[in-house]
Amino acid sequence: MVIAAMHKVGWVRRALALGTIGLAAVVGVLAGGSVLAGPAGAGGPQGYWTVTREGKVDAFGAAHFYGSAPGSLFGPQTVGLAATADAAGYWLSFSNGTIDSFGDAVFYGKPVVTGGAKVAGLAPTPDGHGYWVALSTGKVDAFGDAGFYGSLPAGSGKVVGLAPTPDGHGYWLATSTGSVAAFGDAVFYGADAKPPKPIVAIAATRDGAGYWLVQSNGSIVAFGDAVFYGAANSLGLTITGIMVTPDGAGYWLVASDGKVIAYGDAIYLGSGSSSALFDPTVGGTPN
Repeated sequence: MVIAAMHKVGWVRRALALGTIGLAAVVGVLAGGSVLAGPAGAGGPQGYWTVTREGKVDAFGAAHFYGSAPGSLFGPQTVGLAATADAAGYWLSFSNGTIDSFGDAVFYGKPVVTGGAKVAGLAPTPDGHGYWVALSTGKVDAFGDAGFYGSLPAGSGKVVGLAPTPDGHGYWLATSTGSVAAFGDAVFYGADAKPPKPIVAIAATRDGAGYWLVQSNGSIVAFGDAVFYGAANSLGLTITGIMVTPDGAGYWLVASDGKVIAYGDAIYLGSGSSSALFDPTVGGTPN
């Protein structure tokens, strides 16, 4: 039985925030504003990867480089990067449903993308033996050991992110207009009813009792037990993703020009090399 709640309700703004990218959460982002985020195990040295629209991957800190996609300006756009459970590999997901595997990442299948739909991102299961792929239309496909808990009905808005719960028995979907839908054992903690800028990412807290929503200008709204550590709305950047540190006490934001901004206990380890105009950075994931 699928349990889903779609809400657009009042909320309390913790602050306008800059984002951060950390080691513990897995995040993938679509150029133009789609993100996947999911919690990973706490602890360990910090590191992260960033990826551009054409599939160029940069590795920082404890993260290791396992390869990039042979991208093309006119080919399918890379929408995100998600790491395996042991951080010894990663998947790249593309707008047309293609999924490339690097390192110890295993290919479990790809979605059928038709009409005007695009892949919004990929989120691995906690053990890394499967993943979910969310489409912009709200359809969710489950592969490997990922369980299917529901999709949004047609016309619900443009989905920009999927965040799994810590046990992998549920997930949240976020839309660009700030709605949040909870499936499986995911609990609804609030929505950004009228965001000044489009929502581009959602990331869950370590215990799954809260989440952050990120706007394209770097503002952040925290729900449940998520703590606001800072925002980038004053920097004039176009933010494309957020990643959470291993202990959940900080995060990084990644911008389309490759810049990475650290908050809380997140450590700045470097920024990606990209052109915001010709090959923008579309996301990142922690080690």
